[in-house]
Amino acid sequence: MEIVGLYRYPVKSAQGEALDSAAIGEHGITGDRSHALIDVETGVALTGRLDPSLLFATGMLSEDRSSSLRLPDGTVTADDVVISAWIGRPVHLAGAVAAASMYEIRVDAEDESSEIVSWKGPSGVYHDSARTRVSIVATGDLRDWDVRRFPTQRRRRRGHGRPPRRPERPPRRCRARHRQEDRPLRDDHPAAARRHRTRT
Repeated sequence: MEIVGLYRYPVKSAQGEALDSAAIGEHGITGDRSHALIDVETGVALTGRLDPSLLFATGMLSEDRSSSLRLPDGTVTADDVVISAWIGRPVHLAGAVAAASMYEIRVDAEDESSEIVSWKGPSGVYHDSARTRVSIVATGDLRDWDVRRFPTQRRRRRGHGRPPRRPERPPRRCRARHRQEDRPLRDDHPAAARRHRTRT
């Protein structure tokens, strides 16, 4: 497999930065999703699902592992006051801690009145799930590579390493022959005997 690009996303749901090389640790690429904006009032980590403005900012990671955001107007800051004014609520740019992080999502992503539910993510990193460590975008056929490296990810698009489905067979016709009600039965036919007993 040829790797054509490496990207790291230091701040949860914000855009990332290109890398020439990357170290892989316990939580995937070192520094990936290492920070997030935390709602000061609820303690929930913000995501692009409920706060799509995050998708227009870019996360940046310094050599000392501190993080900052480049806002859509070009401002680079780690100041909570500036970031809170931009996002529209009091937030804190925080690094991942040992405790599990909390997230929220609408049951119906397309309905703004839909119920909001929460769940816990893994500790030590701001990933949605403990099963996901590395995000891969494939430009070709991965064959069985993804299954061997990521056993929890079993679903693949049709045509990528899987033989095409056999065409569906037409439904079988019922072979049972239905007797016409107006067709007389022979006297020695079992049905005739049953009918006779029923009528008497």
